[in-house]
This record gives sequence, structure tokens and C-alpha cells, in this order.
Amino acid sequence: MESYAGTPQPVANRQSGTPILTTQTHQPQPMEPTKKRVRSCTIINRAQVKEFALQVAHRNYPGRFTRVGSCFLDEFAEEVERLLVAKVKRHPTRGKTLLSSFTRTEPDIS
Repeated sequence: MESYAGTPQPVANRQSGTPILTTQTHQPQPMEPTKKRVRSCTIINRAQVKEFALQVAHRNYPGRFTRVGSCFLDEFAEEVERLLVAKVKRHPTRGKTLLSSFTRTEPDIS
């Protein structure tokens, strides 16, 4: 029997099994929200991070790791973001350029 959205269709009652008449629309159910973060824009170059991670893995564990999971890359991107935020917050508010803590020098008062 062909059904159309909004057309009454017989459906079996779950408890008694007797057919009941109801209107069913055949629309997909919304998916449950997941805790996985959607990557819209990332701060890292995922291809290069993946390549470098595999190089490091090959040096330390030859032949063991051959793939990098997306969760590894997501976690790495989050760590980089936290590191950048922390470095910017620790940076002095003088000047207009963010400098490395190693190259930052105090003005020479002579």
C-alpha cells in the first residue's frame, strides 16, 4: 500500500496489536546531539600535523602506528588553542606586537 505524508494509515497498537488509524508523516527523526565537536575551522594544518605525528611515531615505534585518528587531531588543536590563549594572556600589554618570551628584552636605560 502506497502512503503519502499526512494520509491516515493503519498502524498496529503496540499493546494489543489491534490496528488503529493514525496520521503518520514519514519524516526523519532528529538525531541525538553528540558530544563530538564539529570542526568548522581549525587553527592547525591537520595534514601536516598528521604527517609529523606519524614521523615521530615511526622514529619512536617503528612499524607500529600507520594512521592518525580525527580525535587525536581534535585534541591536539584544542591544546594548541589553550596554549595560544595562555601565552597571549601572559604577554605584557605594552607594544603592538606579540613577541616570544625569549626575544623580549627590556629597554636599555643607559
